[in-house]
Amino acid sequence: MLAPLRPAAQPATTGSVSSVIAVITVATDIIVQGQVSPWRAAVETETEVEEKIKEAFGKGWAIIVWNDPTNLMSYVAHVFQIVLKMSKEDANRHMLEVHNRGKSVVGIETREQAEFLVHRLQSYGLHATMEAM
Repeated sequence: MLAPLRPAAQPATTGSVSSVIAVITVATDIIVQGQVSPWRAAVETETEVEEKIKEAFGKGWAIIVWNDPTNLMSYVAHVFQIVLKMSKEDANRHMLEVHNRGKSVVGIETREQAEFLVHRLQSYGLHATMEAM
């Protein structure tokens, strides 16, 4: 006899650990030993599961560098090469975008990696932020 399954927990926020656990729980507990759980909504297709996982993880976090009046353009390009491991051409292209448009999205990463890179850019004196995609 199977033990009754607990109802699925609702995700706290998009991209949080609890939402990822909820998605994995829903994906793995739908069928237990060949029986469909009455406590869970059936996921009908693999695509639907993939969509739920994408919702939980999100599309990533954009790393944005903003224009400022203090840093030289050559310095900004140099920092992009050091911190973001950009080629000289890419670094110059992003530097010019920052200078001409006021900002540039220099990368899209996971939340943890984006936080790390934003802090590194800020430690070099650049005005950098991140936002969810």
